Amino acid sequence: ANCKGEVDLNKMGSQGGHYEGVFPMGLIGSLLPAPNEYRFSRFISRDVTKPLKVSGINSF
Repeated sequence: ANCKGEVDLNKMGSQGGHYEGVFPMGLIGSLLPAPNEYRFSRFISRDVTKPLKVSGINSF
């Protein structure tokens, strides 16, 4: 992170974990399911005619 606490995933490589090097989608692509959860679950909108509402995520 820089002095402002920002991370540029296009320039800054991984410092360890499930992937190595610069991988902009690494935070998403390396996600693992929670323990005791269905391994191949997918997030799918069942009714595509209605807006999708997501809660519990902080946006900047």
